[in-house]
Amino acid sequence: MRSLPGTRTQHTHSHTHTRTHSAKDTLPPLKEHQI
Repeated sequence: MRSLPGTRTQHTHSHTHTRTHSAKDTLPPLKEHQI
């Protein structure tokens, strides 16, 4: 049971991190390019 929650939490964290990184990485370049 301890291994299950740990894996589930890591999966969610990875997904959120990737999504946030992608959005943040796409936002700055776009704004800098437009300016």
